[in-house]
Amino acid sequence: MMLKNNTIQTGPRIVGFDMDGVIINHAPNKIMLAKRYAVTLRPEETHSELLPGKFPREEYLAFQNMLYGNSDFALSAPLMLGAFDVLHEMKDRGIPFVLISRRREPENAIRLLKERKLWGDFFTEANAFFVGTPEEKNVASVREGVTHFFDDERKVLRAIPDVKRRFLFDSLRQFNDEDEFERVFDWKMLRQIVFEE
Repeated sequence: MMLKNNTIQTGPRIVGFDMDGVIINHAPNKIMLAKRYAVTLRPEETHSELLPGKFPREEYLAFQNMLYGNSDFALSAPLMLGAFDVLHEMKDRGIPFVLISRRREPENAIRLLKERKLWGDFFTEANAFFVGTPEEKNVASVREGVTHFFDDERKVLRAIPDVKRRFLFDSLRQFNDEDEFERVFDWKMLRQIVFEE
């Protein structure tokens, strides 16, 4: 369900984050795991828009399960550089934020957030939401009053038109031709946007 443009929120800033590719950096694990399938990936080839074309369908499904499943390997994915410090500063300065992720198995996502020391202090059941489709991110964003959203997928940003400001988190700087969304390369840039007003 998409809301009409006249429902775009105004008022206090509330920041929304995608999890994978924004808070969690899966690129190193993708490169490492791909080698098990005899696939060599460069960092810029790990983006979710490109990755499916690197594997046969069945192998890609298995790849995804290993990457996001319930395993020590999945739990080893690191945070994006700077994410912890910026979230800590946002919390200290009273800027509300939410996590809206398309994880099929939320318990695995929560386990990873706990491993990275983000669950409990920064994210809880009150501000972390797991949905099935990009369109459901729009519904959750409107419900939570999100005014700024950071996601690494353009198709998701297109599916949340009711968020006033949408940013493409382009950590590998590969979308040089992007003119639909403002690009953010890292958490230093993200911080500048969050605290600019």
